[in-house]
Formats: sequence, structure tokens, C-alpha cells
Amino acid sequence: MDRFHDRDLNVRKERLRDFGAVDAGMVEMEPGRLVLIVRMPRHFPDGQTQDRLKEQVQGLPGVVDVRVCTFHTC
Repeated sequence: MDRFHDRDLNVRKERLRDFGAVDAGMVEMEPGRLVLIVRMPRHFPDGQTQDRLKEQVQGLPGVVDVRVCTFHTC
């Protein structure tokens, strides 16, 4: 299945905003390998943390690795 058009993945990706994500998008780095880019705020809203957001990202279908890095180090 084309992951860009996977309805479940896209719905769950948008729900990352509920856990503090500023934005979430996908990029195909090489054939068959998608990279999910999740932008985080400098300061999370009350009740949200980077760890909670990371847990949600890890739970997305097809996610095999999660790395946290700054704009300059990714």
C-alpha cells in the first residue's frame, strides 16, 4: 500500500498535534523508505512532553526508528 495515501497513518499522524507536535509530514528518502518529520515546540503545552510525543510516533504503523534532533543536526 502507498503509505502517503494510507488513511489510518494520515489520521494518526494528524493526531500527533494532540501530543504537542507543531506539524508532521512525510518524505520519501529512497524508494520504499519514508521519513516522518515531526516538528516540536520549544516548550510543550501543559500536560504534554517530548517523551509522550515520541511514544505516539513510535506507535505509528511502519515506524522502525525514532530520533530526536534539531533542525541543524537532522
